[in-house]
Amino acid sequence: MSRTSKQVIDETFAMYIDKTEDGIPQFLTGKTIVHMYPDKDTILEDGTLDGYYQNLFFKMIVFNCEEPMKMYKPNKLYDAIFTDEVNVVNLTVFKDGAFCTTMEGNIGFLDGQAATFYRRDKYEPSI
Repeated sequence: MSRTSKQVIDETFAMYIDKTEDGIPQFLTGKTIVHMYPDKDTILEDGTLDGYYQNLFFKMIVFNCEEPMKMYKPNKLYDAIFTDEVNVVNLTVFKDGAFCTTMEGNIGFLDGQAATFYRRDKYEPSI
């Protein structure tokens, strides 16, 4: 990775307040960006399956772009992300190798072995 790219990554992450200890909030608004970093196989060394067989476990960082911009780094592994009718704006590969998805709107978050992001107004019509 070039020195300029490393600088871009550092400057980008520095724009966000680290709110990891608060946990990912149940509700997010505006633009939400999720970085996924592949970590390990879902098939354990003894052959036991501990997730979706075709997937890798990954670490996830969630960036919420609403002011003030916040970052959440859960200390766990996920094996999938479900987006239930969320407005997915794009999918990219970030300069540090993370797979990224950007979502917009009023989003709900459910935390499990898979991370689920859903469109709030689908399940909460009063929003």
